[in-house]
Amino acid sequence: MKIQLLLFGLLCSASALAAAGWTPVSESPGVNYYANASSIKPEKNTPGIIDVSVRAEFAKTQTASYNANLSYQSTVTEYTVDCANDFISVRGVAYYSSDKARGKALKSYTFNAPKKLDIVPWSTFADIKKYACKNVAKPAQEPALEDMKPTIIHDTRKSAFSPGAK
Repeated sequence: MKIQLLLFGLLCSASALAAAGWTPVSESPGVNYYANASSIKPEKNTPGIIDVSVRAEFAKTQTASYNANLSYQSTVTEYTVDCANDFISVRGVAYYSSDKARGKALKSYTFNAPKKLDIVPWSTFADIKKYACKNVAKPAQEPALEDMKPTIIHDTRKSAFSPGAK
């Protein structure tokens, strides 16, 4: 019974990771980047501003420059992308000891006032911007008054019941 529960738990966690929908977006020597397709959302009342989560997978274990005791294999970073003006901001980052950001985060940070960084062509940020801006769902727009005009159909068929018939 315990083995069945353990297998069920593993299957549920595997399906949750698969449900995230991580799509490859960029690659550099020693690191691959994946965007979470379900995390791409436009910000309300700000056209062209997109939020997206990106997972970085490192080939070798990394050590944080600010903390020699923090070794990690993957990160998940929350970005805000300005599609029109080529800026990107880091809203938060979480560090994981395992690949594919599995398990509990070793450390996570959220930034209250993230700085805008320029998106340089041919960079990882440019790849993230391209993917996020291309795949964001268009917000639903309410129909304009012009779209709600009634359509008048003129029937040109001749019948016994049409006006002017004998």
